[in-house]
Amino acid sequence: MPTMLQMTIVIALLIVFSIFAVFIWKEKARDEREQLHRLIAGRWAFLIGTGVLVFGLVVQMFQQKLDLWLIVALGVMVLTKTIGIVWVEKKQ
Repeated sequence: MPTMLQMTIVIALLIVFSIFAVFIWKEKARDEREQLHRLIAGRWAFLIGTGVLVFGLVVQMFQQKLDLWLIVALGVMVLTKTIGIVWVEKKQ
């Protein structure tokens, strides 16, 4: 059973993530240069995030304690990126 401190930390984390997600969702680029910078930052974030998950998978495979959540997170990230690319290509 989680302690009160753990629950408070989880709730705070969820609130901070929600606020961050709202700002990311509503951000608008003012010109092409700014849009390019945001796209590059997004690409770096995706590559680093997937790299960390792949590293975690490799480490856990060697420890023989593979966590399903790492596989699910990596799969969802790659699938979402692929769907987003296909959707944008069809929209143009």
